[in-house]
Amino acid sequence: VVVGAASALAVSCVNPCPRRQLLAYVAHAQSGGGQTADVVARRVGGDEWRTVGRVAAASVDALPRSALLQERLIEEHARRLYTDLRGP
Repeated sequence: VVVGAASALAVSCVNPCPRRQLLAYVAHAQSGGGQTADVVARRVGGDEWRTVGRVAAASVDALPRSALLQERLIEEHARRLYTDLRGP
């Protein structure tokens, strides 16, 4: 996720519920059949990628879509973790 970049897919996912997303992540991660991956973020034009969390999906192929669908939440979380990602 590049913090500060807009995504049409993220816009189409209006107001995702953080609690529902957490419950879905835990279900996938603990089911044994789900796949997880680290999520990293950086400032637009920056060089340093920082780990900001993990996403989960039913298959490896679905992981990129999982990250895109939750991009807004990932950006908000990244800004909370790293103050320099908050902007000028």
